[in-house]
Amino acid sequence: MNNSKKQFLESLHTSLHDGQFIKLTLSSHVGLESDLKNIYIRLVLIKDTPHLSFIYRYNMRDITKNFVVDKGLQHIDNELFTIFKSMRLFLKDKDISLQIHSDTKMRLSLLEPSQQKTTQTTPNHNIEKQYLVAPTRPYLHLLGIATKQGTILPSMYDKFRQINKFIEIINSLIPAIKTKNEPLNIVDMGSGKGYLTFALYDFLTTDCHLKPHIEGIEMRQNLVDYCNQMAQQLAFEGLVFTQKTIQDYKSKSQNIDMLIALHACDTATDDAIFKGIANHAQAIIVAPCCHKQIRKQLHCQTELKAILKNGILEERQAELLTDGLRALLMQQEGYDTKVFEFISNEHTSKNIMITGLQMSIIKNSTINNTIETIKAQFGIEQHHLQMLLQNKETS
Repeated sequence: MNNSKKQFLESLHTSLHDGQFIKLTLSSHVGLESDLKNIYIRLVLIKDTPHLSFIYRYNMRDITKNFVVDKGLQHIDNELFTIFKSMRLFLKDKDISLQIHSDTKMRLSLLEPSQQKTTQTTPNHNIEKQYLVAPTRPYLHLLGIATKQGTILPSMYDKFRQINKFIEIINSLIPAIKTKNEPLNIVDMGSGKGYLTFALYDFLTTDCHLKPHIEGIEMRQNLVDYCNQMAQQLAFEGLVFTQKTIQDYKSKSQNIDMLIALHACDTATDDAIFKGIANHAQAIIVAPCCHKQIRKQLHCQTELKAILKNGILEERQAELLTDGLRALLMQQEGYDTKVFEFISNEHTSKNIMITGLQMSIIKNSTINNTIETIKAQFGIEQHHLQMLLQNKETS
């Protein structure tokens, strides 16, 4: 790749991620469409997701095409570089001009900024959404989600939306949780890089004025070390990360106010729910991932057998049964449960969340008949969470 072209593309990529990008214009068209004059490219939000909006200017009309950022960058690199000979990148601190004379001869120029810095770089195609989490929160920058100025990086918008959705859910549950315990004892099982864990701690302390103690459980030592370092830098004194598996976790106080497990794989979600029930968690919040255990057992005994012979439908049925039975088993243990969409499936297929609020410590045995009937209809011998609960009763 020509060095000038490489520098231009690198500047374009960087500007889209550090909030410097204003717009890009392409001119001096040499392609087959004789009436195409220019293309103007802006960064826009469509359904809260960053897109590059391409306005194709023809003699008698304009055509707009929107691409998610990565696809838009590929379109510029793979196609538009071959049919335009002049490009100008408008940034907040400078302009960058690229003149293309041939595949090997190009001229890159750095110019004084020509656009006012107040230019809005990410206008929303929809009504502006008010987020519970401000983009300027310090942890968002430290975790690589936003710039120092509070601009969410385009590649991290999905994560930012997930954080806000998670905090919305927590915010709706907080009034139902008794906060007489100081500090509020919370465990996040399978905390990973800690995006949601940091968001939760910040929200509870800053917005709810609570004193939480949050422990992130993660089996990868490098992530535990990373998150503990970030917590120290942020002075999040009540946030700590520990290296262990979900199965190995033991509550020091035998009492958990809130248990969280997001995207724990297959039966690890059951292990997390069981830990919450065993430790009398007031709230249990899980977003399941993978459903292998039930899928392997599935052998439908009803008329649905003719439909479930199709693999993809059987897989989806296994997901429904796994999570539906989890919700029923939690109800059986005295929890008021809800199953709903966490994040839109256009962003991830792992988009189901189950929440449970403890309403009673008395077991609701009437639900057991429903559970056993469903298992029999689909040839399910054992659900992992049910097995854990049964073993607890006999131990």
